[in-house]
Amino acid sequence: MKPIIEIRHVDIVFPGGIAVLRDVSLDIRAGDCVAVLGKNGSGKTTLLRAIYGNILPTSGHVRVAGLGTQKNRGRIADLIGVSLYPERSFYYRLSVDQNLRYFQSLRARCGRTATAERAALLEQVGLESKADTRFMELSLGQRKRLGLARAMITEPAVIILDEPFANLDDEGTAVVVDLVQRRRTDGLTTVFTTHEMADVHSAVNVVATLGAGRVTLGTTADGNGDPERKPTRTLTVIGSRKLNCDLTPVSSRFPTTVDGKRIEIDIPVDLPLSSAVEMFEAAGVAVEQAFDTPWLR
Repeated sequence: MKPIIEIRHVDIVFPGGIAVLRDVSLDIRAGDCVAVLGKNGSGKTTLLRAIYGNILPTSGHVRVAGLGTQKNRGRIADLIGVSLYPERSFYYRLSVDQNLRYFQSLRARCGRTATAERAALLEQVGLESKADTRFMELSLGQRKRLGLARAMITEPAVIILDEPFANLDDEGTAVVVDLVQRRRTDGLTTVFTTHEMADVHSAVNVVATLGAGRVTLGTTADGNGDPERKPTRTLTVIGSRKLNCDLTPVSSRFPTTVDGKRIEIDIPVDLPLSSAVEMFEAAGVAVEQAFDTPWLR
């Protein structure tokens, strides 16, 4: 099956010779939930903007549903819902409902269908009681949720979210997690950046790491480090091993198979994907991609 998003050898260099992305390659399939990890300045948001064609690669290519971003930005925009910088993406003096109605009109949504869609979207993100509230009166977390609702107009095949958990309380976090899980169940694709995957790791099946983040070791849920006591799932990691790479701390805890840049490991079902990636980076692997496969019983 061809990936719905294909990124091949992408370099993005800003004026002044500032290289933000270097030789980035990534395949994203329909139904994937992809978390893009990395420190501030690692290029996470730039990667999202490259996917929907807001930034064009200096070299390499990005394709969405087989369409290259160089020549098909308009058609790609119909396939992707985007939520970036919600505090700057709405009209401050318009109400929540008026803002959504405007963005629906840009996607040719009008009449009773649009009215029903707005009501459903506001219910999904927990803002139905704020429909008549002006955007400028919303909290940061509520603005983030409205950005999510805007991205969901027409239930697009792909949605792209920049730091969707930032400024959210527990209720808002639960809303985003529920929506992301539902989309994956429905075979729809979600790509988002984050610094912390603790709340959504159960819904994520692909992790792409940009740069070198802070490294800590993960543990099993029961804290005893014994993977045999828990049901496991197979994680596939693709990455380059650095000169000081030592996989012994990993292979001594979990069954591990190494084939060139491809590493397969059986880990507990409740070990967060982010912790597993951090574990490999601590061992000296420059992780490029990580894929969860179905649980083993």
